[in-house]
Amino acid sequence: MPRRLFGAGSNAAGQLGTHTLDDAHVFVSSSVAGPCNSPSATAAIVQAAAGANHSLVLDAAGTVLVCGSNEHGQLGSLGSLGLPSDTHAATTGSMKPHSAVFVPAHIPGTEPGDDPIVSVACGWDSSFAISSRG
Repeated sequence: MPRRLFGAGSNAAGQLGTHTLDDAHVFVSSSVAGPCNSPSATAAIVQAAAGANHSLVLDAAGTVLVCGSNEHGQLGSLGSLGLPSDTHAATTGSMKPHSAVFVPAHIPGTEPGDDPIVSVACGWDSSFAISSRG
């Protein structure tokens, strides 16, 4: 069964992971398994963290998924994600082209292994992940 992420509120940069920019006034679901091509697509979601315009999701296998704005690099290097072209958004306003992810995307380097990620946190425009070795 696909993992499901639910979120509500502002979605101006795709931070709810719903593949749109529509705000959500009720909790909406985003399938985390399909679009992110995560190596642990059936692992349970254990934590979610939100910054100003981005979100991080951690699964039980230690895989980190991201969505939303990457204007300040808070999602890491989008070029390394290997996502379908419709996943990246060419946006207007102050955001740079291709600086947002509308669906949760697996971050390379956080695959399950001998040092999995055990916790994630977000600042306003920053992201943090703690591995099992600290």
